[in-house]
Amino acid sequence: MENTELIENNEVNESNEFIGESLEEVQTNVFDQLQEYGFLDWFVTGFVSILVYIWVWSILWTTKDISSRTYNIFLQIFSIVIVAVLTPVFGLPIYFLIRPNRFKFDQIYWREALAILVIKCEYCGEHNHKDNKFCVHCGSNIVTTCKECKSIYPKNNEYCYKCGAPNLELD
Repeated sequence: MENTELIENNEVNESNEFIGESLEEVQTNVFDQLQEYGFLDWFVTGFVSILVYIWVWSILWTTKDISSRTYNIFLQIFSIVIVAVLTPVFGLPIYFLIRPNRFKFDQIYWREALAILVIKCEYCGEHNHKDNKFCVHCGSNIVTTCKECKSIYPKNNEYCYKCGAPNLELD
């Protein structure tokens, strides 16, 4: 408090120096007062805490994101290590460049949809639309009629999907 009163009571000459103290001494005294009250420690601790929080958050986010995009364990570990070692400032942009564009669940849904809509011909092995009764590649019959309920279903099914009767043509 004494330094503040000295500054207020002293006059400033033309060279921007206080008559009683120089400008450097005033700045040093202010810095010492900040250290004495702990403001500087609080500021540094808070700033470092925020940086650590962002770093940990980016590692966790990268882990979740890469595990939802690929089954490749090498790429998963490599991506996490890049973000952890190179910090979020350099690691995240590199991760954005190497990560797969699609999610692995998008690929699964596409495969399931394809499997539902397609019948494989047992003679030539080509894929046909499920509504086709004959193979468009070799002309062979790819559907059969159930002996019980008379519904039409793919020839390679073991049982009728409506009544559960066995497909006798497979034997």
